[in-house]
Amino acid sequence: MLFNSYEFLFAFLPVTLAGFFLLGKISRNWALGWLMIASLVFYAWWRPINVLIIAPSVLINFILARVLLRLGTDQRQVRLAQAVLVLGIAFNVVFLGYFKYVNFFYTALNDVTGTNFVLAQVILPLGISFITFQKIAFLIDVHARRVESFTLHDFFLFVLFFPQLIAGPIVHFREMMPQFHQVSCRFDKEHVSVGLTLLVFGLFKKVVLADSLAPTSRRSMRRQRPAATSLCFLHGLRRSDSPCKSISTSPGTATWPWAWAVVSASSCPPTSTRH
Repeated sequence: MLFNSYEFLFAFLPVTLAGFFLLGKISRNWALGWLMIASLVFYAWWRPINVLIIAPSVLINFILARVLLRLGTDQRQVRLAQAVLVLGIAFNVVFLGYFKYVNFFYTALNDVTGTNFVLAQVILPLGISFITFQKIAFLIDVHARRVESFTLHDFFLFVLFFPQLIAGPIVHFREMMPQFHQVSCRFDKEHVSVGLTLLVFGLFKKVVLADSLAPTSRRSMRRQRPAATSLCFLHGLRRSDSPCKSISTSPGTATWPWAWAVVSASSCPPTSTRH
């Protein structure tokens, strides 16, 4: 589901916001739970099996983080905590490497040694790089005692929150979750108007600027020679993590800052969630 698609703008986002505000009148936890369900629907929209692929990794990282949290309170188990951290990082790197590079490895091995390994039909989960590196950053923060408490609900929402689920940016738990803990989950017209304004700005930069520049950018790269300075700048603007970023060809990828602004429209005055 693209952030500039009709199904997102006129179906998914309105339903998500309506459910968030309505449930927020009853219970703050229900409203945040609704966001988590909406994030799962968003992630499963293109290929539902993505959820089944990524869920075991999320659960394993939660268990490792809880172990690190417990070991961090005992100075006598520093080396064990370091070993658990290394294990968690290794698991995530192998998990990412399998989905992204197993066929590359087999192809290179076949070319070099003359073997005939059959390439695997690997289903690449959307946003696996962002999700994986965010989980690694979380494990490092827990080990360093920069995160001292979290629940399964907090962790799932942190990892799966849909505006940054597919295209990032990679954020830290200590920057993102305090905003969820402070959110009132009630409709606030001022915050909604600010969020919608940012949404319109993002759509303009994506649809009008980035999409119109994309053909020129692609032609310059196909020629495989240095583009003019202006084209290099514009391509960098299109591919950066700024709100001007374009939506890539992978289904569901998009610029997330304005979507975050809309979903968090009922929260306290906006604070930064990224460096």
